Amino acid sequence: MKQKQIQTNFQRVETKYILDRATLTRLEAEMHAYLIPDDYATSTISNVYFDNDDFQMIQDSIARRGGREKLRMRTYAAEPTKDSQVFLEIKKKSEDVGFKYRLVSNLTSVVNFIEKGLADQTISDERVKTEVELLQERYAGLKSRMVINYDRY
Repeated sequence: MKQKQIQTNFQRVETKYILDRATLTRLEAEMHAYLIPDDYATSTISNVYFDNDDFQMIQDSIARRGGREKLRMRTYAAEPTKDSQVFLEIKKKSEDVGFKYRLVSNLTSVVNFIEKGLADQTISDERVKTEVELLQERYAGLKSRMVINYDRY
């Protein structure tokens, strides 16, 4: 069986819109013939965002200081466990271009890396490791600070 390739680096420009339900329903009807759902058309997403006790990283991002960075752990498991596949992601935005760098690991390994500086064999992407280390220097005491779960459609 062929293993699915996981994308680890992204560069994109996004435009987001807020729609009321009636507009969404009309848009879906008009676009239905042109849209094909992918493997993840609907999914549950769980995110853990890392920051320090003063929430300095998110404050800098909101104030548009630096690269508007965020550090998060994401999983698509509906009911994640410590062994679930997770992605450690660094998100940066410069002007209107978004960048995301990520590696594949598990919950325990990511938390140990971020909070204790312990990198096992799953923390192997050198770019992600370097970016995290720079964030750890800038924002001392990074730890799990916020959990956001949602169903994506």
